[in-house]
Amino acid sequence: MNMNMNMNMNIIILSLLAIFCFILFLPFFSNYVKLYLAKKNIDKYNDKLVHDKNENVRAEVAKHCDKKYLDILVNDKDYDVRYEVAKRGFDEHLDILIYDKSYNVRCAVVQHGRDKDLDILINDENYNVRKAVAKNGRDKDLDILVYDNDSRVRSAVVDQGRRKDLDILINDNFWGVRWHIAKSGNLEHCQKLLHDECLVVRQDAYNRISEIRNHERELKQKELINNEIHDKQNNKSNNKIVQYEIIQ
Repeated sequence: MNMNMNMNMNIIILSLLAIFCFILFLPFFSNYVKLYLAKKNIDKYNDKLVHDKNENVRAEVAKHCDKKYLDILVNDKDYDVRYEVAKRGFDEHLDILIYDKSYNVRCAVVQHGRDKDLDILINDENYNVRKAVAKNGRDKDLDILVYDNDSRVRSAVVDQGRRKDLDILINDNFWGVRWHIAKSGNLEHCQKLLHDECLVVRQDAYNRISEIRNHERELKQKELINNEIHDKQNNKSNNKIVQYEIIQ
């Protein structure tokens, strides 16, 4: 009898434990299913998921849904959701999100490269947004951002590789900007940076020069090999012509 009581008690404990685990993991499985359904872009599911309390679910909807749902999500309270809306790139949504309070959302607006957005966001208060504008590479923006107060923005200008920008920024007050030139600049600029006051800049300028010269040697070697192959082919052709003339 005691054995039966112990068995019943074990069954009760296991049952309670199973119920507890079910309750504990139910939200996880529920969200997993919702995320799966959001990827399917089916209206009958999106009608509910677009209002789901989980922002990750709504963001997933924004990645795959039709425009009519984005018209709702463009005003979502969560910036991750609005970020996904901005990435989709519909003009009427970008017209709203260009003024979004989240710099991540404004950066996503920049990625679409609309001139009217760049004209506004080049003066954004957040350096990440101005950096994104610099990465877009529009000449008239780079002409301004080369003198930006934030070194991270000026470094993004360096990465665009315009010679006139490098000529200015090689004398930048911040070593990090000069370091960007040393990492990816041309031979002329890197040779100047061999005398930089910063050891890191000098070292990377030396490494960059070695990289450029090695690349030049490889190109010359390939050219020589190609010329040799071409000469051999020409010689073979000439030999065949000579043999054919002798036979004639």
